Amino acid sequence: ERQPVLFDIFAEGFEVTAAAVAGEVTTITLPDRLALSSETDRNKGIQILSRDEKNISVYAGNLVNTAAYSFLAYPPLSDELESYTYIAVTKSDQNSAGDSLLAIVATSNDTFIQITPTQTATINGEIVENGTTFNISLNNLETLLLLESVELTGTTVLTNHPVTFFSGHECGFIGDSDGCDPNIQQLPPVEYWGSQYASAPLMNVTAATTYHIVAGLDCTTVNVSCNNLAGDVVFTTFFDLDPTATRDVTFNESLYLYCWFQSYYPIQVFQYFSGEHFGAGIFDPAGSLLPPINHYSNSYTIAPLQTDLPENLLAQVFVPEEFLGQ
Repeated sequence: ERQPVLFDIFAEGFEVTAAAVAGEVTTITLPDRLALSSETDRNKGIQILSRDEKNISVYAGNLVNTAAYSFLAYPPLSDELESYTYIAVTKSDQNSAGDSLLAIVATSNDTFIQITPTQTATINGEIVENGTTFNISLNNLETLLLLESVELTGTTVLTNHPVTFFSGHECGFIGDSDGCDPNIQQLPPVEYWGSQYASAPLMNVTAATTYHIVAGLDCTTVNVSCNNLAGDVVFTTFFDLDPTATRDVTFNESLYLYCWFQSYYPIQVFQYFSGEHFGAGIFDPAGSLLPPINHYSNSYTIAPLQTDLPENLLAQVFVPEEFLGQ
Protein backbone atom coordinates (compact mmCIF):
# COMPACT_ATOMS: atom_id res chain seq x y z
CA GLU A 1 0.00 0.00 0.00
CA ARG A 2 1.34 3.45 -0.90
CA GLN A 3 -0.37 5.18 2.00
CA PRO A 4 0.45 4.35 5.64
CA VAL A 5 -1.65 1.45 6.95
CA LEU A 6 -2.82 1.46 10.54
CA PHE A 7 -2.74 -1.85 12.38
CA ASP A 8 -3.60 -3.05 15.86
CA ILE A 9 -1.91 -5.69 17.98
CA PHE A 10 -3.93 -7.46 20.66
CA ALA A 11 -2.75 -9.86 23.34
CA GLU A 12 -3.67 -10.59 26.93
CA GLY A 13 -3.04 -7.33 28.81
CA PHE A 14 -1.40 -5.72 25.80
CA GLU A 15 -2.72 -3.52 23.01
CA VAL A 16 -0.96 -1.15 20.63
CA THR A 17 -1.80 0.73 17.43
CA ALA A 18 0.88 1.63 14.89
CA ALA A 19 1.32 2.41 11.19
CA ALA A 20 3.14 0.51 8.46
CA VAL A 21 4.73 2.68 5.78
CA ALA A 22 5.59 1.40 2.30
CA GLY A 23 9.27 0.51 2.00
CA GLU A 24 9.93 0.89 5.72
CA VAL A 25 9.93 -1.43 8.72
CA THR A 26 7.75 -0.70 11.72
CA THR A 27 9.16 -2.50 14.75
CA ILE A 28 7.02 -3.41 17.75
CA THR A 29 8.78 -4.87 20.78
CA LEU A 30 6.59 -7.25 22.75
CA PRO A 31 6.93 -7.63 26.53
CA ASP A 32 8.67 -10.80 27.70
CA ARG A 33 5.56 -11.91 29.60
CA LEU A 34 3.82 -12.63 26.27
CA ALA A 35 6.32 -15.36 25.38
CA LEU A 36 4.87 -18.85 25.03
CA SER A 37 7.36 -20.66 27.26
CA SER A 38 5.43 -23.15 29.37
CA GLU A 39 3.27 -26.13 28.49
CA THR A 40 0.64 -24.74 30.87
CA ASP A 41 0.37 -21.39 29.02
CA ARG A 42 -3.08 -21.05 27.46
CA ASN A 43 -3.62 -17.38 26.66
CA LYS A 44 -0.47 -16.34 24.82
CA GLY A 45 -1.99 -15.79 21.37
CA ILE A 46 -1.19 -12.50 19.63
CA GLN A 47 -3.50 -11.04 16.99
CA ILE A 48 -2.43 -8.45 14.41
CA LEU A 49 -5.19 -6.73 12.42
CA SER A 50 -4.71 -4.16 9.69
CA ARG A 51 -7.45 -1.59 9.31
CA ASP A 52 -9.68 -1.25 6.25
CA GLU A 53 -8.53 -4.72 5.08
CA LYS A 54 -5.23 -3.32 3.81
CA ASN A 55 -2.35 -5.70 3.12
CA ILE A 56 0.72 -5.81 5.35
CA SER A 57 3.46 -8.39 5.84
CA VAL A 58 4.61 -9.51 9.27
CA TYR A 59 7.69 -11.30 10.44
CA ALA A 60 8.83 -11.91 13.97
CA GLY A 61 12.16 -12.57 15.61
CA ASN A 62 13.90 -13.26 18.86
CA LEU A 63 17.03 -11.13 18.67
CA VAL A 64 19.04 -12.79 21.44
CA ASN A 65 22.76 -12.41 20.72
CA THR A 66 24.33 -15.62 19.26
CA ALA A 67 20.91 -17.33 19.25
CA ALA A 68 18.75 -15.04 17.12
CA TYR A 69 16.10 -16.42 14.79
CA SER A 70 13.12 -15.10 12.85
CA PHE A 71 10.16 -16.39 10.86
CA LEU A 72 7.59 -15.14 8.40
CA ALA A 73 4.13 -14.92 9.96
CA TYR A 74 1.38 -16.20 7.67
CA PRO A 75 -2.15 -14.79 7.96
CA PRO A 76 -4.91 -17.18 9.07
CA LEU A 77 -6.29 -19.32 6.26
CA SER A 78 -9.87 -19.03 5.13
CA ASP A 79 -11.96 -21.64 6.93
CA GLU A 80 -13.23 -23.51 3.87
CA LEU A 81 -12.16 -27.14 4.40
CA GLU A 82 -13.56 -29.85 6.65
CA SER A 83 -10.18 -30.50 8.25
CA TYR A 84 -6.54 -29.38 8.22
CA THR A 85 -3.46 -31.56 8.72
CA TYR A 86 -0.15 -30.20 10.02
CA ILE A 87 3.09 -32.17 10.20
CA ALA A 88 5.86 -31.18 12.60
CA VAL A 89 9.53 -30.86 11.63
CA THR A 90 11.94 -30.63 14.58
CA LYS A 91 15.22 -31.53 12.91
CA SER A 92 18.39 -31.88 14.98
CA ASP A 93 21.11 -34.29 13.83
CA GLN A 94 22.79 -34.55 17.24
CA ASN A 95 21.66 -34.67 20.86
CA SER A 96 21.08 -31.15 22.14
CA ALA A 97 20.49 -29.36 25.41
CA GLY A 98 17.42 -27.81 23.80
CA ASP A 99 14.03 -29.37 23.11
CA SER A 100 11.96 -30.17 20.07
CA LEU A 101 8.80 -28.08 20.11
CA LEU A 102 5.33 -27.72 18.66
CA ALA A 103 3.17 -24.66 19.25
CA ILE A 104 -0.46 -24.17 18.27
CA VAL A 105 -2.51 -20.96 18.31
CA ALA A 106 -6.24 -21.32 17.66
CA THR A 107 -7.78 -18.78 15.27
CA SER A 108 -11.42 -19.77 15.90
CA ASN A 109 -13.55 -20.77 18.85
CA ASP A 110 -14.33 -24.47 19.26
CA THR A 111 -11.18 -25.63 17.48
CA PHE A 112 -10.90 -29.38 18.01
CA ILE A 113 -7.34 -30.69 17.79
CA GLN A 114 -5.99 -34.24 17.50
CA ILE A 115 -2.25 -34.72 18.09
CA THR A 116 -0.52 -37.99 17.21
CA PRO A 117 3.15 -37.90 18.31
CA THR A 118 5.88 -40.02 16.75
CA GLN A 119 7.54 -40.39 20.16
CA THR A 120 6.05 -40.74 23.61
CA ALA A 121 5.35 -37.19 24.77
CA THR A 122 3.71 -35.27 27.59
CA ILE A 123 0.85 -33.16 26.23
CA ASN A 124 -1.14 -30.91 28.57
CA GLY A 125 0.22 -32.92 31.52
CA GLU A 126 -0.82 -36.29 30.05
CA ILE A 127 1.66 -38.94 28.84
CA VAL A 128 0.76 -39.87 25.26
CA GLU A 129 2.35 -42.96 23.74
CA ASN A 130 3.78 -42.72 20.24
CA GLY A 131 1.16 -43.50 17.61
CA THR A 132 -1.78 -42.77 19.91
CA THR A 133 -3.94 -39.66 19.65
CA PHE A 134 -4.45 -36.86 22.18
CA ASN A 135 -7.55 -34.64 21.90
CA ILE A 136 -7.98 -31.06 23.08
CA SER A 137 -10.26 -28.11 22.29
CA LEU A 138 -9.04 -24.50 22.09
CA ASN A 139 -10.83 -21.21 21.60
CA ASN A 140 -9.67 -18.20 19.61
CA LEU A 141 -6.09 -17.12 20.54
CA GLU A 142 -5.68 -19.92 23.08
CA THR A 143 -2.34 -21.73 22.86
CA LEU A 144 -0.78 -25.14 23.33
CA LEU A 145 2.97 -25.79 23.63
CA LEU A 146 4.66 -29.19 23.43
CA LEU A 147 8.32 -29.51 24.49
CA GLU A 148 10.25 -32.79 24.36
CA SER A 149 13.92 -33.78 24.39
CA VAL A 150 13.27 -36.34 21.62
CA GLU A 151 12.79 -35.84 17.88
CA LEU A 152 9.13 -35.13 17.05
CA THR A 153 9.37 -34.85 13.26
CA GLY A 154 6.35 -36.51 11.68
CA THR A 155 4.01 -35.74 14.56
CA THR A 156 0.62 -34.95 13.02
CA VAL A 157 -1.92 -32.37 14.14
CA LEU A 158 -5.46 -32.62 12.76
CA THR A 159 -7.88 -29.71 13.28
CA ASN A 160 -11.41 -28.78 12.24
CA HIS A 161 -10.45 -25.09 11.81
CA PRO A 162 -7.16 -23.67 10.54
CA VAL A 163 -4.63 -22.86 13.29
CA THR A 164 -1.31 -21.07 13.48
CA PHE A 165 1.18 -23.93 13.78
CA PHE A 166 4.86 -23.74 14.68
CA SER A 167 7.45 -26.46 14.97
CA GLY A 168 11.21 -26.66 15.23
CA HIS A 169 14.02 -27.03 17.70
CA GLU A 170 15.27 -24.76 20.48
CA CYS A 171 18.91 -25.46 19.56
CA GLY A 172 19.21 -27.88 16.68
CA PHE A 173 22.42 -29.28 15.18
CA ILE A 174 22.62 -29.66 11.41
CA GLY A 175 25.01 -32.33 10.16
CA ASP A 176 28.30 -32.56 12.05
CA SER A 177 28.28 -28.91 13.09
CA ASP A 178 30.03 -27.76 16.25
CA GLY A 179 27.23 -25.42 17.30
CA CYS A 180 23.45 -25.37 17.50
CA ASP A 181 20.91 -22.61 16.96
CA PRO A 182 17.15 -22.16 17.26
CA ASN A 183 15.22 -23.03 14.13
CA ILE A 184 11.48 -22.51 14.48
CA GLN A 185 9.10 -21.94 11.58
CA GLN A 186 5.40 -21.37 11.07
CA LEU A 187 4.21 -24.20 8.84
CA PRO A 188 1.17 -24.41 6.56
CA PRO A 189 -1.17 -27.42 6.53
CA VAL A 190 -0.64 -30.26 4.07
CA GLU A 191 -3.62 -29.01 2.07
CA TYR A 192 -1.61 -25.90 1.09
CA TRP A 193 1.71 -27.56 0.24
CA GLY A 194 3.06 -27.59 -3.32
CA SER A 195 4.66 -30.08 -5.70
CA GLN A 196 7.39 -27.92 -7.31
CA TYR A 197 10.23 -26.18 -5.46
CA ALA A 198 13.43 -24.37 -6.49
CA SER A 199 16.52 -23.68 -4.38
CA ALA A 200 19.93 -22.07 -4.57
CA PRO A 201 23.07 -22.16 -2.40
CA LEU A 202 24.12 -19.41 -0.04
CA MET A 203 26.89 -17.80 -2.04
CA ASN A 204 30.21 -17.09 -0.27
CA VAL A 205 29.21 -19.36 2.62
CA THR A 206 31.14 -22.63 2.75
CA ALA A 207 28.63 -24.80 4.58
CA ALA A 208 27.14 -28.17 3.76
CA THR A 209 23.55 -27.96 2.50
CA THR A 210 20.83 -30.41 3.52
CA TYR A 211 17.37 -30.54 1.97
CA HIS A 212 14.80 -32.08 4.29
CA ILE A 213 11.78 -33.35 2.36
CA VAL A 214 8.47 -34.27 4.03
CA ALA A 215 5.55 -36.14 2.47
CA GLY A 216 1.90 -35.80 3.39
CA LEU A 217 0.25 -38.58 1.34
CA ASP A 218 0.83 -42.23 0.47
CA CYS A 219 3.18 -43.20 -2.37
CA THR A 220 4.64 -39.74 -2.90
CA THR A 221 7.32 -39.95 -5.61
CA VAL A 222 9.91 -37.16 -5.40
CA ASN A 223 12.35 -36.23 -8.18
CA VAL A 224 15.41 -34.08 -7.42
CA SER A 225 17.65 -32.53 -10.10
CA CYS A 226 20.56 -30.16 -9.39
CA ASN A 227 22.68 -27.98 -11.68
CA ASN A 228 26.10 -26.45 -11.08
CA LEU A 229 26.98 -22.80 -11.76
CA ALA A 230 27.60 -23.63 -15.44
CA GLY A 231 24.09 -25.03 -15.79
CA ASP A 232 25.17 -28.67 -16.09
CA VAL A 233 23.05 -31.31 -14.40
CA VAL A 234 25.38 -32.95 -11.89
CA PHE A 235 22.95 -34.72 -9.54
CA THR A 236 19.62 -36.50 -9.95
CA THR A 237 17.69 -38.86 -7.73
CA PHE A 238 14.16 -40.02 -7.06
CA PHE A 239 12.51 -41.83 -4.17
CA ASP A 240 9.11 -42.65 -2.68
CA LEU A 241 7.85 -41.38 0.66
CA ASP A 242 4.85 -42.31 2.78
CA PRO A 243 2.88 -39.86 4.96
CA THR A 244 5.00 -38.05 7.59
CA ALA A 245 8.13 -39.80 6.26
CA THR A 246 11.19 -37.66 5.50
CA ARG A 247 14.30 -37.88 3.37
CA ASP A 248 17.52 -35.84 3.53
CA VAL A 249 19.57 -34.90 0.47
CA THR A 250 22.94 -33.45 1.53
CA PHE A 251 25.75 -31.78 -0.43
CA ASN A 252 29.16 -30.94 0.98
CA GLU A 253 30.50 -27.41 1.37
CA SER A 254 32.44 -27.44 -1.92
CA LEU A 255 29.30 -27.74 -4.08
CA TYR A 256 27.22 -24.74 -5.14
CA LEU A 257 24.13 -26.37 -6.65
CA TYR A 258 20.79 -25.08 -7.85
CA CYS A 259 18.15 -27.74 -7.25
CA TRP A 260 14.66 -28.49 -8.52
CA PHE A 261 12.22 -30.66 -6.58
CA GLN A 262 9.09 -32.12 -8.15
CA SER A 263 6.56 -34.60 -6.83
CA TYR A 264 3.27 -36.13 -7.88
CA TYR A 265 1.63 -35.34 -4.53
CA PRO A 266 2.37 -32.24 -2.43
CA ILE A 267 5.53 -32.16 -0.34
CA GLN A 268 7.26 -29.71 1.98
CA VAL A 269 10.96 -28.86 1.49
CA PHE A 270 13.32 -27.33 4.05
CA GLN A 271 16.81 -26.04 3.26
CA TYR A 272 19.38 -26.30 6.07
CA PHE A 273 22.98 -25.10 6.28
CA SER A 274 25.50 -26.71 8.61
CA GLY A 275 27.64 -24.65 10.94
CA GLU A 276 31.24 -23.77 11.54
CA HIS A 277 32.58 -27.34 11.53
CA PHE A 278 32.32 -27.19 7.74
CA GLY A 279 34.66 -24.22 7.43
CA ALA A 280 32.10 -21.44 7.55
CA GLY A 281 33.85 -19.45 10.27
CA ILE A 282 31.29 -17.73 12.50
CA PHE A 283 28.38 -19.07 10.47
CA ASP A 284 25.93 -20.98 12.69
CA PRO A 285 23.47 -23.66 11.56
CA ALA A 286 20.47 -22.13 9.82
CA GLY A 287 17.43 -23.22 7.91
CA SER A 288 14.30 -22.07 6.16
CA LEU A 289 11.09 -23.41 4.68
CA LEU A 290 11.15 -23.18 0.88
CA PRO A 291 7.99 -21.79 -0.75
CA PRO A 292 6.44 -23.87 -3.54
CA ILE A 293 6.35 -22.36 -7.04
CA ASN A 294 2.58 -21.93 -6.89
CA HIS A 295 3.03 -19.54 -3.95
CA TYR A 296 5.32 -17.18 -5.88
CA SER A 297 4.23 -13.58 -6.39
CA ASN A 298 5.24 -10.72 -8.71
CA SER A 299 5.86 -8.16 -5.96
CA TYR A 300 7.94 -8.35 -2.79
CA THR A 301 9.14 -5.90 -0.15
CA ILE A 302 12.21 -7.14 1.71
CA ALA A 303 13.62 -5.56 4.85
CA PRO A 304 16.03 -7.05 7.40
CA LEU A 305 15.42 -7.20 11.11
CA GLN A 306 17.33 -4.40 12.80
CA THR A 307 19.96 -5.85 15.15
CA ASP A 308 23.33 -4.92 16.62
CA LEU A 309 24.88 -8.02 15.05
CA PRO A 310 27.11 -7.86 11.94
CA GLU A 311 24.86 -8.04 8.90
CA ASN A 312 25.59 -9.97 5.72
CA LEU A 313 22.35 -9.81 3.78
CA LEU A 314 21.39 -12.03 0.87
CA ALA A 315 18.31 -11.89 -1.36
CA GLN A 316 17.66 -14.86 -3.65
CA VAL A 317 15.29 -14.40 -6.57
CA PHE A 318 13.79 -17.31 -8.53
CA VAL A 319 12.02 -16.73 -11.85
CA PRO A 320 10.15 -19.55 -13.65
CA GLU A 321 11.74 -20.09 -17.05
CA GLU A 322 8.58 -19.19 -18.98
CA PHE A 323 8.72 -15.66 -17.52
CA LEU A 324 12.38 -14.90 -18.29
CA GLY A 325 12.75 -11.66 -20.24
CA GLN A 326 9.30 -10.39 -19.31
